Amino acid sequence: MAIEESSIAPNESSAADAGASRPGKPWFSTAAARTVALALVDQAAVSGTRFAATILVGRWAGKEALGDYYLAFSMVMLALCVHEALVALPYNVFVQRWSADSARSRRYTHSTLLLTWCCGLGLAGVFAVASAAMWLLGHPVGFGAVALAATAAVPMLFLVEFARRHALAHFAPWRAVRIDWACAALQVGGLLLLAQTGLLTPINAYLVFAAGYAVVAVAWWAAGGAHGEPPASLGPTTIRHWRFGRWVFGTQLMQTLRGAAPPWIAALVLSKAEAGQLAAFLTIVLLANPFLLSINNILSPILTRTLRREGPARMRAALIAGTAWLVLGMTALGALLAAFSPPALAVLFGAQYVDRPHVVPVLALAMVIEAAGMPSINGLWALRKGQANFLANFAGAAVTVAACAVLTIYDGLFGAACGLVAGRCVSTWWQMAACLRAIDRAAEPPRSRSPLEMAARESRCNPVAP
Repeated sequence: MAIEESSIAPNESSAADAGASRPGKPWFSTAAARTVALALVDQAAVSGTRFAATILVGRWAGKEALGDYYLAFSMVMLALCVHEALVALPYNVFVQRWSADSARSRRYTHSTLLLTWCCGLGLAGVFAVASAAMWLLGHPVGFGAVALAATAAVPMLFLVEFARRHALAHFAPWRAVRIDWACAALQVGGLLLLAQTGLLTPINAYLVFAAGYAVVAVAWWAAGGAHGEPPASLGPTTIRHWRFGRWVFGTQLMQTLRGAAPPWIAALVLSKAEAGQLAAFLTIVLLANPFLLSINNILSPILTRTLRREGPARMRAALIAGTAWLVLGMTALGALLAAFSPPALAVLFGAQYVDRPHVVPVLALAMVIEAAGMPSINGLWALRKGQANFLANFAGAAVTVAACAVLTIYDGLFGAACGLVAGRCVSTWWQMAACLRAIDRAAEPPRSRSPLEMAARESRCNPVAP
């Protein structure tokens, strides 16, 4: 939806599959269950903090402030997309590949930390220029200052994200849990204090986020951080990460833009208060995200393992069955969220947000359509067809922007929701068609050579002596 957190990266499924298929090890163990439980606790801290912040800003600061906060949060999600695809995912793979050489692993870790810092500062500079431009243009009205405050959080956010990924890559999930729950305690505590004193605004909320990330990042570094060997050369590390993660980055970038388009268009065409109302609707629908992520994280390694062990034909059957079960479950959950959205909006955000309840079912439909395409996304990663994933999401993003721009003018937030559905339909259809086509091609037997080709090959290998 507006905050895309549901796509799984290719190496996550590969890592899970590798762990599942390791010779001599059962697919389930107490240690594996403990690691999964800690990962869920860790994710609860991250998602819970974002969810709580959205509710606090919307309830205590009003619709227009929530619109400002949500627009700026799309910038934060764009920053996380850069870090995830170009820093975190390649690091998780390469640090394990070089784990036998501890000195090289430490040099690489230090180099990746420098890359994290450079990416954070560079992206913050780009965001600062864009924020200053919006401030000078005055449109959306008053948003430039909020965007600048969000920009201040980006470098420290990158360091905290690297710290938790460093912990997970070195099989220390408890350390990642401590990092994220420390951030959650500082940030939610700060937001509650601002709310109680009447000082909660989007600008102050992002300054609290920046301060929380800074405290945790400094504490992590003081406690040992990633100290070690001198860093490896930054240039080769950057090139290696780009080659590994470019299609992941392109795909996640398109997903982020696709999700951010409806609130941005609502703010530009209608008002920031309407963008805030749409943000509240999207937050209700995003309550289904933990379930969606859990099912997806189970399906992803199943598809990869089925391809490797049983072949493309069995993978096709697993893909169709997984898609059917996921759509069925998300349809039931989406219907519940749509039915109970008015009381949920009243309890979480306040009575002023109980407006146009017919929009939430359309957003829930978009969520179901997106869920239908997620097994195909994972299938394409397993088949090493990252370019197809990028093209599908590029097409979906283009349709979302065009449809939302037209339909929002025509029918307000309901039109924006319909535009989101249109973009989801295009992405999902493209992903499913590309995945099935790739599976069929993988199942084709190797093409036999014709007699003429065989004769030509033999003549090249065995030239006739003069």
